[in-house]
Amino acid sequence: MLGLLLIPLCLLRYSQGVDRMMAKVQRGPQALALHDRLALYGLNGAMGIAGGLLGAPEASMETLLLMVPSSGERHWESQRFPLCGPKVRAAVAREQQLAQAGAHSFAPRTLQWAVMEEGSSTRVGLAMNPMALQTSRAGPILELQSTVQVDYTAHYSMPLAQLGPVNLRVEQGLFHALEELGWLHPYALHYQADVGIEEPLPGSCEAWSVQLVDALMSG
Repeated sequence: MLGLLLIPLCLLRYSQGVDRMMAKVQRGPQALALHDRLALYGLNGAMGIAGGLLGAPEASMETLLLMVPSSGERHWESQRFPLCGPKVRAAVAREQQLAQAGAHSFAPRTLQWAVMEEGSSTRVGLAMNPMALQTSRAGPILELQSTVQVDYTAHYSMPLAQLGPVNLRVEQGLFHALEELGWLHPYALHYQADVGIEEPLPGSCEAWSVQLVDALMSG
């Protein structure tokens, strides 16, 4: 019971801490104290782990890999993700139709997702927003490369919830400061897949947590 009573206080302290650290970041990333940097670094890891537990393994891995130095480029082969997202699947289906009609080249596309976009895949949107799609043709095969820049934006606040006086949000500027300090390591992630011009595309995928919420709201 005591723990339940302390939850609002903890949330309020978190909100106040965000504002305090953002004020420091506005003076420059170096203004963040060591304990602030450690807290944000740990929070990035916690968000990555939470994403995996909630059914978004791709976004989870992308977030955790920010903590690992790299060349700035990573390549993953996947025949399902992100093609299982309705928006991506629709774009590739159009290119399949163009290829069937004789097209051999395709203009690059950029796909974006709005927060909680209806009729789309939250799982894909979390991992791929915004996504660059580049397609080339090799005979009856479409070679697909889906690219996302995995980094934090300097001036963006992602709202999570409003709990009375407490505004829960993710201030990406705090984590962007860690990137500038060399604690986190941005990179470009390329998903690669080969799809036949008449091959059926993967079915929809969604995080189990989103499916559960949708089922509860509809039932």
